[in-house]
Amino acid sequence: MDIEHVLENGNCHQCGTCVGVCPTDAISIAQHPQKGMYPVFERESCTDCDLCYVTCPGEEFDWNGLQKDTFGLVPVDKDLGHVREFWSGYTEWLDIRQKGASGGIVSALLIAMLEKGQIDGAVVVKMDEEHPLQPKVYIARTREEVLAAQQSKYLPVPTAMILKQILKEEGRFAVVGLPCHLHGIRLAQQKMPRLKKRIVLLVGLICGFHPSFTNTTYLIRRAGVKNLDEIKEIRYRDQAWPGGFNVIKKDGSNNILHPVQEFFWAHAVFERERCATCTDAMAEFADIVCGDEWRGGGVPERPDFKDGWSYILTRTEVGSKVVDEMVRDGVLNVEPAARNMVKRGMLPTVNLKKKNAYAYIRIRKFLGLAVPEYHGLEPAKPLKFKNYVGAAIIMLVSTLFENNFINRLFLHVPTKFMSQYLRIMYKCLCDGDELENLKGQEYCESPEMQTVIRDNHKLITSFEVVEN
Repeated sequence: MDIEHVLENGNCHQCGTCVGVCPTDAISIAQHPQKGMYPVFERESCTDCDLCYVTCPGEEFDWNGLQKDTFGLVPVDKDLGHVREFWSGYTEWLDIRQKGASGGIVSALLIAMLEKGQIDGAVVVKMDEEHPLQPKVYIARTREEVLAAQQSKYLPVPTAMILKQILKEEGRFAVVGLPCHLHGIRLAQQKMPRLKKRIVLLVGLICGFHPSFTNTTYLIRRAGVKNLDEIKEIRYRDQAWPGGFNVIKKDGSNNILHPVQEFFWAHAVFERERCATCTDAMAEFADIVCGDEWRGGGVPERPDFKDGWSYILTRTEVGSKVVDEMVRDGVLNVEPAARNMVKRGMLPTVNLKKKNAYAYIRIRKFLGLAVPEYHGLEPAKPLKFKNYVGAAIIMLVSTLFENNFINRLFLHVPTKFMSQYLRIMYKCLCDGDELENLKGQEYCESPEMQTVIRDNHKLITSFEVVEN
């Protein structure tokens, strides 16, 4: 069996695993005007080896079976998954922390492991210099190559396509990816022992809504750039914390939507089909998980929060050893984070992902559309009617906004109005007590934090001007 029907029925994750494991190059990646980087299947080159299908996490994914294979157990915590240690922290390397999306943890870990010879390369993603609207997956082997991939990328990235290169090269590698990328890699490791030996660390990134490529072109226009040929570079979390979407033109000008609240709402507007059916927000198959630290109940009580802090969750012994060693070496500064604190801060995102996925799946199944098979995986709590309402709205809105005419109509609608859509989704997909914790994710809108953001923005901007 092959993945041709997966590409056609809406179950493709765009993770790139099929490209990475195909021994005959029957599957490649091409840029789709709406979907972004999307697999292309050539039947005449296919030998029916089934590798692409059995390692594809899009259509069939035995969640609990793979959890048991990876960790030796099925986790009791249905929200966060199996976790050995909870940390909150940042890298002591100030330059990396300042330019990272949050605490700079991932970049610092990779650089330290490369410099100590613990890995021979790290799989990371940057925007392509020749094609600035496309992501570029590559193996970083130096500090400079790791730093070139700093900050988040909010568009489809076929990270697991790099498996093809890893299979050809000797060495030990770390891979940084979203939950879907790690799903495919774990499945590939089951079928291909060489990958289990060569990939020694999987670093997962916390993931909420993950938009289609149309989201990027929409935000470019919203930032005031009409001609895509004028673009030199795109940065999704650029300049002062918490970062903004920045379109840098060839004339050197910055066109920025800052801070993240000016564009984060768009992720739910341009939600991809398969992402909407994914139940993994916390990278539950990683060795180490990293992501922005949000705390429920308001602004975290630490004066340097604006400099960037990250949650760090370890899930395996390998992950724990790496973090412990980096702390001893002075690469990371961490403090223990209680499970409930992490859960309170991340639960709105987790629930938004999980409840939407379960409701979205049932709606698609009712409509006769293809859905992923999770082999009995069920929500921790029964779904409510409002959960189905939220999922149905997401399905309708994301379909409408893929239409060029529709999304252009909303280009100049004020952010305050568009942000209400995301709040409605939270109300539909979260319970009352979970909604209280939203204050931790919306604190940037408070007058106090707006002052911090403005001051930090001025400081970073003036510093860059002097540097240049």
